[in-house]
Amino acid sequence: MGKGRISIQDDNVTLTLKNGLKNTNNINNLREFYCLLVGSDVQANDSLCYLLRFDDDMWLIPDTTPGAIDFRRWFKQLISDDKGIVATVDYLPFTWRSVMLILPGLEANLRVLKDTEFEKIEDELSIVDDMTIEEAF
Repeated sequence: MGKGRISIQDDNVTLTLKNGLKNTNNINNLREFYCLLVGSDVQANDSLCYLLRFDDDMWLIPDTTPGAIDFRRWFKQLISDDKGIVATVDYLPFTWRSVMLILPGLEANLRVLKDTEFEKIEDELSIVDDMTIEEAF
């Protein structure tokens, strides 16, 4: 199976997972959009991923996912709606990470999670007030 993909058409975004399953949602259903800068100064590991929170689920999208760059088209609307947030977190939960051989890597794994999973990182997030989403790229 492929790597997965994000595609945006008008106000709809479709996430195609590695196993071929598709999820589609409308930007109007988006509660929050996080641009997550993941990494620790101590471990010198850095990565970027996106977390889209809808009513019942959230999508975790590595920045290397084909089509992820198209999120830039949504930024002005997200910022004006106060839904676009740049944040840092030292690490992602193991279950959210891609697997390298048999060990969890540091990078995010493309997946759909229950929105309740957000609790795993909520207290660890540091909102970056002096950086816009555009600057995070």
